[in-house]
Amino acid sequence: KNMGLPVFPCNGKTPATPHGCKDATTDPARIAEWWGGSTYNVAIATGNGIVVLDVDADHERGKFGDETLEGLEQQYGKLPDTWTCLTGGGGVHYYFACADPALTVGAGFAPGLDYRGAGGYVIAPPSIHPETGRAYEWEASSTPTSVPLAPLPDWLHRLMRQDKPKQAKSKEAPGKVTEGRRNEKMFHLAASLRAKGLTVAEITA
Repeated sequence: KNMGLPVFPCNGKTPATPHGCKDATTDPARIAEWWGGSTYNVAIATGNGIVVLDVDADHERGKFGDETLEGLEQQYGKLPDTWTCLTGGGGVHYYFACADPALTVGAGFAPGLDYRGAGGYVIAPPSIHPETGRAYEWEASSTPTSVPLAPLPDWLHRLMRQDKPKQAKSKEAPGKVTEGRRNEKMFHLAASLRAKGLTVAEITA
């Protein structure tokens, strides 16, 4: 509310307008018309300076985005404090400031991690998740009124811009890795094996 971000209504996660995120607006009258007595979910159109990191964490369904992010933070450093939404499906949305038009919609740029930029959208509080019935909520200490929108970290920007890493075809390590790329290669190999169901102990071994 009063965030100045373009929004539009959704049924669950499906746009309820003819042109989806292209119909998003900040016009109070249009917004009041859409939500006047309705129970639509709220969708925020991304792009125009906003990129959202979507961390999908549902271990029972093989989604380990939280572990992928933890590995990245150990390698590159913690994400800065920024607007953070706890999704109704158990995941997390991290909002960042970034004006790169090349960041559009990236699914699975690392196991369990997606992003939404130009031409995309995310469901936002106080929406209800269509499958779980749970509400989307701002993380108490990281709401749009309590912390500023942080710039997208350079390392995360680079990972989003690169092509999706090729999945390892076996449990064997790749051939010789050049000096300077070992951490990156080891991370992608470990993340790939985790996505295939190996435990952390098996990967470490």
